[in-house]
Amino acid sequence: MASSRVSRPGQHGFFLPEKTVTVIACVCAAALIGALAYRPITTVDLGYHLACGQEFLRTGRIVQDDTFIYPPLDPVTARGHELTPGSYFDQEGQYHSPNVNWFSQVVLGLLWQLGGWTAMNISLWLLVAAIAVGQMALLRRLNVSWAWLPLVWLTTAIIGHERFMLRPELFAYVCLLVQLYLLVGHVSWAAVGVCVVVQLLAVNLHSFWPMGVAIVCAFAADAAARGLYIKVVQRRSVVNELRSRVVRLAVCLALVVAAGMLHPAGPSNVTFPFRTVEFLHRQKISGDVLQEGMNLREAYELRPWGFIPELRPPFGAGWWRNRTLRALAALLMAATVGGVLLLMYRRWALAALLAGFSVAGLLVWRNIAFSAIFGAPLIARGVQDLWRRRSQRQAAHTQADTETPQTTTSGTRFIRTCGLAVVALLSVYWLHSVVTNDFYVRGRPQRSYRFGHGYNKLIIPIGTCRWLDEHLPRRQPILTDLPSSSSLVFFSDKVTGAPSATNGWAITPRRMGQVMALSRGAMPIAKLDEWELNVAVVPADGYNAPLADALQASPQWALVHVEPSYVVFARHTKANAALIAANKVTGDNFDTRAFIELCRSADPVATSGLATGAGMLQRLGLRDQAKTVWRACVAEPLGRELPEPWVNLGTCLADRGRERLLTGDRGGMADLQEARECFRQALRLRRGDPHASERLQRVETDIAWYSRVGEARP
Repeated sequence: MASSRVSRPGQHGFFLPEKTVTVIACVCAAALIGALAYRPITTVDLGYHLACGQEFLRTGRIVQDDTFIYPPLDPVTARGHELTPGSYFDQEGQYHSPNVNWFSQVVLGLLWQLGGWTAMNISLWLLVAAIAVGQMALLRRLNVSWAWLPLVWLTTAIIGHERFMLRPELFAYVCLLVQLYLLVGHVSWAAVGVCVVVQLLAVNLHSFWPMGVAIVCAFAADAAARGLYIKVVQRRSVVNELRSRVVRLAVCLALVVAAGMLHPAGPSNVTFPFRTVEFLHRQKISGDVLQEGMNLREAYELRPWGFIPELRPPFGAGWWRNRTLRALAALLMAATVGGVLLLMYRRWALAALLAGFSVAGLLVWRNIAFSAIFGAPLIARGVQDLWRRRSQRQAAHTQADTETPQTTTSGTRFIRTCGLAVVALLSVYWLHSVVTNDFYVRGRPQRSYRFGHGYNKLIIPIGTCRWLDEHLPRRQPILTDLPSSSSLVFFSDKVTGAPSATNGWAITPRRMGQVMALSRGAMPIAKLDEWELNVAVVPADGYNAPLADALQASPQWALVHVEPSYVVFARHTKANAALIAANKVTGDNFDTRAFIELCRSADPVATSGLATGAGMLQRLGLRDQAKTVWRACVAEPLGRELPEPWVNLGTCLADRGRERLLTGDRGGMADLQEARECFRQALRLRRGDPHASERLQRVETDIAWYSRVGEARP
């Protein structure tokens, strides 16, 4: 009787505990993905997409020119400089550029009209959910066990969440998953038809559409190679099913390539992605931008795309300190093993696609989600093939012994159950971390992602837009940096344009480089006189600090508004006289207490808002006010655990102490002593911190000097 209950090798099904743990792990991993998708909107180029979408809905015109750019792009100033692929000036001097995302913009514009920020949040969540559902369907289509689903979702959550942004690429991921699902296994004419329709949508949604062609090409080449092998090497006739598959995939390939022409750019759209790759290679996106003895300004004007962080390779210096990149490195190593296994078991199309998706995720930061979304299911297929073949060999060797299969099967199931339990526990741990925002802020207090809805006030300058609408004397163009331009142009009624846009195709590379050079201090602000711009909205971060410093030091400009992450400058003109008189910001009239409350409300994590605002005040030279805000920051539970706020508070105190001592005020010694304690606290929190160590050494030297001589150090 006992032997009749022994599980036979190859028998399907789960033990109840394993099935239960699988369901629990799936629920936990799905909850983690859902929580990571539930976040305030941080997409800096959303404003541009909405503006283009609204323009189409209002006029039926696809924006393919410099509609939102001021001053308008000029063929004379662009002469001698390279244009982006597909861009040109017509005979009247009007700039034109391809809009590869036009249909995504229309969809987003329509959603915005229907529900504003709520519609944006729901759309983001639904797109991420569609990706997760697509992965689940793909795994089942690949005949992969349910036990792999939690791990695939967990991998997608940890790596892919960096790209959970409301951008056209999310639409592209969904389209690619649908196409991959349709072409795995039996391919019917109906599947071919749906695949072509999806490709037509993808062509007009985002420039990732060539990946759809690559998917069809991989399966078509796989089927053709199998047919040739059977006919030429084995000298056998090809079965009807394989012959039909080759024909259908060949037709599908021809149609998806032709679909690339059905775009406003016409047939040239087919070669556009390849010309873009060549262009970015010339822009040195993965190499040293500063070459051939050029100075920084020349580098910005000639190769601005090489300075865009998300176009750089993901594995830069110190990459191992990033949780996402550690997970990506592990996934790429697993992809190597998975690819070898797929080749071993002659799944050539899947092996080729896994290699392609892995390389795409390895080349540039913005593509890292490819490895997780598409690579993880394919790796699962390769590993499961190995597992099944191993089980079959063991079953063949132990067919006469009923006890050994029982032990092996039980051990295997125990290992799988333990692995699923680990995945479930990790998902729960990270889920709690996401909901409490520790996932985003621990060790990185100024990350833009948060758990919640609406928009991120530190990234999307809605408050600044409202202030501009209330205080600007007239509608006018403004100066701002590339990331902020789209939001300010769309969300402010008084802003009519900006010198740049987050869409790099909407401007010439030279104009992009000029705006970057202004931000970095590589170009004098006299350029604003040439552009006839009288208002500047500057993100007061480290990147734009040189521009803010130049505007504040110039007698022609006045600081008129300060928010935690944005400042507004107005030029001294007759039109701006009343604006400046009523709103000029100085150290004497700055309301620090109100600013602290504004910082707290700017971010769900008060420490992050306070750190952003304090850093901005410190860069503006308002050290006394910055010191007060830094004190509020280190008073927060998270703030007192991070070294950066202590280092910055100590820096403010040390600078103030030296100034007081130089004027003969011996009270400056107390500031230096408090600064010393701040640096020591930072070193207690992070041993060997270079900034804290260097500044502690300097402040101790100053304290020793002033104590010895009893007077100001020269």
